[in-house]
Amino acid sequence: MGTQHSTRFFYGAHVPREQYQTNNQSREQDMLDGWVKALGFSGSGLGHTTAGAYDQHELFLCVVPDGESCEVELGTFRRAADLDQHSIDDWSHMIETLAHVAGYRSLGRPGWIVAPTEC
Repeated sequence: MGTQHSTRFFYGAHVPREQYQTNNQSREQDMLDGWVKALGFSGSGLGHTTAGAYDQHELFLCVVPDGESCEVELGTFRRAADLDQHSIDDWSHMIETLAHVAGYRSLGRPGWIVAPTEC
């Protein structure tokens, strides 16, 4: 069995395990999906992703624009979308709103994140 490596590139915020509201990452992701829907952000690109070492993935809240992917495969590259400050402010607001209703505190200001991952 081999491992695959890739990199995730997205606008978001890291959720430390000690702030999880459930007892595991899978349940945490299900809870976040429910909040995205309840907040009316479905289709906005707001969601979550995981990245990190095999079986030790970290959880991130993120915004990935419709039609885009946060994965960057070996041998390719990505650049930040050409966005005006208003779009970034909107994304930050959505992430901060989701973090608040999910019970996360002190995630810090969202920003561009590059996270290697293996699976």
